Amino acid sequence: EKPSARKLEPSFDAGLEEITVTPKVPFKPPLLAGLKSNNYLINCLSGMESYAASKRGCYGIQVDEKGRVGEGAVCSALFVFEQEASSNGASNGTSPDEEVRHLVVATPRFDGTILAGTTAAAALALLNEASMLGASAFDQYLRPGETRVVVVDARQRDVYAAEAKEKAREMIFVAGDYKVHGVVRWDGTAIGQGSVGPVARYLNHALEARMHQGNGVAV
Repeated sequence: EKPSARKLEPSFDAGLEEITVTPKVPFKPPLLAGLKSNNYLINCLSGMESYAASKRGCYGIQVDEKGRVGEGAVCSALFVFEQEASSNGASNGTSPDEEVRHLVVATPRFDGTILAGTTAAAALALLNEASMLGASAFDQYLRPGETRVVVVDARQRDVYAAEAKEKAREMIFVAGDYKVHGVVRWDGTAIGQGSVGPVARYLNHALEARMHQGNGVAV
């Protein structure tokens, strides 16, 4: 019996355990990166490699010869980093005495080798809006014992696999149907605390709310 893709996906709270797919899975040519098509062969190859390596993997992730992160099958990748200590301040609705993690979110640039994901663009916009509200925007998504967080910036830039594995607090996949997955392990390395984090939880709620309440304006 053909397995259901939905049943293969771990629950949101469990998170994904993903791998870097092999060079057998090519990056998208500019044509496929720039338009919507029914050619899902590259996506299928990536997903098959990931699931074969880990039954908690579904998408895989591409890394180019320079070590730059690309995308997963049918999803864009976002990475949450802690802001450099010298840049931290008492802005964003926090006081100097509060313990708050100041975070920055990055997603790979749409450079013609990966799909220009509209959900990734929407996620960046939502995170930058949330930054204006300060840590209170994320408080309801904290688990007991977790430190308060505030996202101070969200943008596109080159993200390197080595950097992400060493420094990322969270790794998040977002997909075109407003699906959100926290990636808790990548190539066997725990990301952050090895669990789904508050930024992923926030996006899981905020993107679904945007889908139901959106104003129809494309991002």
